[in-house]
Amino acid sequence: MRHRGAAYKSSLARWVEGEAARFAAAAARLSATPVPPSPEAEHFRALAETYRGMGGAAYKAGLVQRAEEMARKYEPAVAVVAPPDTALARHLRYGKPIEAFLTGR
Repeated sequence: MRHRGAAYKSSLARWVEGEAARFAAAAARLSATPVPPSPEAEHFRALAETYRGMGGAAYKAGLVQRAEEMARKYEPAVAVVAPPDTALARHLRYGKPIEAFLTGR
């Protein structure tokens, strides 16, 4: 790249690194082998559909939201891909913490 300083100064480089990390995570998520849902998660999804059919009273009482939350709780865990090591990540990891900067340590 010819104008490296200008790209960093205008935060273009950070934006590109962020986009690359976002697309890498999406590619990893899409290429992962699908995990079958657990019976508990299926039960709570069906329960949420039943509550949705009840109408507004189930929403107001929080039954739909609670059933959806329980379904998410019982979903199998998906492997999380570590974000790529970027200049911004290195700065945040190895840079001086703001508390140390403010206290003068």
